[in-house]
Amino acid sequence: MAYRFSFFVFVINLSFNWLCAQSISEYDQTLKMGDEYYAGGDYINAKASYEYAGRIRPTEEIPKEKLTEVMVILREKMAFMDQYTQVITEADNYFRTEEYELAINKYREASTIIESEGYPEEKIREIEGQKDEVRAKQIAYDDAVYRAEKYLKYNKYDKAVDEYEKALKAIPDDETAKQRILELTAEAEEMERTLEEYDDIVQNADRLFTLKYYENAKEEYQKASEAKPDEDYPNIKIGEINKLLVKRGEYDRLIGTADEFYMSKNLALAKTKYQEALAIYPAENYPKDMIDKTNAALIKERGADVIFGEAIKAADVFFIQKDYVNALKEYENASSIKPVDKYPVKKIAEINLLLEEIENAELNYNMAVKRGEQLLSVSDFVNAKLEFEKAKSLKPKEKLPVEKLRVINKSLKAQEEGMASYNQSIEKGQGFLDSGDYENAKLEFENDEIETNNTFVSITIRFFVLLII
Repeated sequence: MAYRFSFFVFVINLSFNWLCAQSISEYDQTLKMGDEYYAGGDYINAKASYEYAGRIRPTEEIPKEKLTEVMVILREKMAFMDQYTQVITEADNYFRTEEYELAINKYREASTIIESEGYPEEKIREIEGQKDEVRAKQIAYDDAVYRAEKYLKYNKYDKAVDEYEKALKAIPDDETAKQRILELTAEAEEMERTLEEYDDIVQNADRLFTLKYYENAKEEYQKASEAKPDEDYPNIKIGEINKLLVKRGEYDRLIGTADEFYMSKNLALAKTKYQEALAIYPAENYPKDMIDKTNAALIKERGADVIFGEAIKAADVFFIQKDYVNALKEYENASSIKPVDKYPVKKIAEINLLLEEIENAELNYNMAVKRGEQLLSVSDFVNAKLEFEKAKSLKPKEKLPVEKLRVINKSLKAQEEGMASYNQSIEKGQGFLDSGDYENAKLEFENDEIETNNTFVSITIRFFVLLII
């Protein structure tokens, strides 16, 4: 019996010692693990390990001390995390609204709060990539707008609209480009309507001018000038008409004098004054009619043969003086007296042909001047020069073609000098490019003398802008 009791006590003691040994081994291992977590900055797992070690050996002070240290650090970490989260939230909001500079500042601030966090740096790299893309789009936009405004200086609305569409493609939501496209499209349509209206009005005015209906022609030229105020041609023709209308007083005076002579039966002087009046306004019917009446009266007074001879003689003088209207009238008078005489018939046909050529020359002159003005309005100096040279050949005494050719030659000379400057800029720009001086190369290629539609220059400018940035 005593033996059994002793054995039982022995077993219990052995078990207790084993359990104690096991407890000490697990405690040490847990404590060590907590220290490792702590050293590695994993304070959450360190806290769990110290708490567990404390439960294994509640009376030990080390787990409690370690746990206290960890809790202090965790509280500090939590405070930093709250601050970090707040700053990151602000940064992300700026990022979503594309306020990239503010977003970058906030991401950098967040990275100083918790340096181990990689998220802020990732977002900064992402923003920098987007900024490069935005910058490239802005360059393309600015380049397109620049060229559009250049085209507008020469009224090239279609090309200007094309450039603004390129700008809108670069920055699709840009309201300025959208508005300019609408404005320029409307302006182009209005210009086209105005041009069509102007051409019709001028054509009618030229016809009236050729027919010597000066008052009516003047009204039409005034309408044309209102349609296109920048055109010189209508105002020039109005000036010509005003000079012609000054002769109206002289015409009226001659008609008055002729009528007095006719009423007093002084037929020869009456006829002379009617002829002088007809020379001023060839389209007027009144002096023609009165000449016919005077001729009829003279035939009764002096005889057909005498009047026929005087008519032929007077007609020949008028013809030599290139007063074709009075010459025609006298040949017609002679032909009416002696219809079988071939000479006046021949001269009438000759004069009618000359008058037709003069009328055609007048029309061709006016058309050449009009086309020249239109070509000048779009700075097509070469073809404008051809038109004004044609006008000058048709009417050598006219001052308008001479003045226009002087202006055109001056512009062509400036254009040639501009091209020389262009070539010089290209050569200098290429030299800077070859030497790696990209900033000066860019300045040379951006020279205002360079044609804005030059593809090489346009691409090179964009390349250097990107390269410099």
